[in-house]
Amino acid sequence: MEKRDTSKITTIYVHHSASEWGNADTIRQWHLDRGWDDIGYNSVILNGYASHESHHKGEPDMNKDGVEELGRDVVYIPAAVRGKNTNSIHICLIGDRTFTSAQLVALRTLIEYYQAFYPSITEVLRHADADERKPTCPGLSSKFLRELLNVGIKTNFSQPSSRNIQ
Repeated sequence: MEKRDTSKITTIYVHHSASEWGNADTIRQWHLDRGWDDIGYNSVILNGYASHESHHKGEPDMNKDGVEELGRDVVYIPAAVRGKNTNSIHICLIGDRTFTSAQLVALRTLIEYYQAFYPSITEVLRHADADERKPTCPGLSSKFLRELLNVGIKTNFSQPSSRNIQ
């Protein structure tokens, strides 16, 4: 994997897994199976369904809903939007156009966290905004994403431990 200058990160892209279940390890395996050298995303926000079985049984782990799992370290160039990876961070929501409230709060919080630590970030986009081959990714409209980012949620990023990471 190739390292990058994180002071030049300007964009956050939001994705979805297009599956109703999974976690960072699941996606990492999917990407390794495609011949990639690691998971393409920097962060994955869980919905509580780690496996197909738990989703099929309708048995989510509510302690995992809205939890961020780390993907590819931000110091390395991610692999998530062709031609747009060098100066970007990529967040993946587990789900297929349906997300929990906990995931959406976590997304908002995580975006604010990244913006606080990488002040060069000037925009937050959907995968669909950069790749016409992915018109439904992440399953959120641009309008909804803008509204989510303008909701008055109070966060404090004086310490990196403010994130709910596992």
